[in-house]
Amino acid sequence: MMNKKALLVDKNPVNTDLLGQALEKNHFSCTAANTYARLDEELENLQEYDIVLMDVAGFDPAIWDRCKKIHFGKTPFLILSVNPGPALQKYSISSGASGVVKKPVILNELLAIVNSMIDDG
Repeated sequence: MMNKKALLVDKNPVNTDLLGQALEKNHFSCTAANTYARLDEELENLQEYDIVLMDVAGFDPAIWDRCKKIHFGKTPFLILSVNPGPALQKYSISSGASGVVKKPVILNELLAIVNSMIDDG
C-alpha cells in the first residue's frame, strides 16, 4: 500500500508528534512544521502532500496567508482546533480550508474525513 503524505502544522511539537504517530500507523508519512520558517519551506514542496492538517492556535494572523497559499496550491487542508467557534470557522473557510475538526480529534473520524478528501480530490 502506497503511503499518503500529510503535512502537520502546529506550534506545539508534541501535538504534531502524537498526530504523526497515529497517522503513520494508518499508512501516512508525515512531516511536521512547528514554525513559519519550516512551514514556508514545506509550502515550496506543497505538491508532494496529499493533505495538510493545521492547528492555527499560537500563530499570528499571517497564518491565514499561508492557508490561502495551500488552497491555491490545490492541496486539501483541514483546521484542527480546541475551540472551533464561528470566527475560526469563518476564517478557515474563507482561507480555503475544507473544514474545521474539533480537538482532541477522534482518530477514526479524522481518518475517514482525510481519506475521503484525498480519494475524492
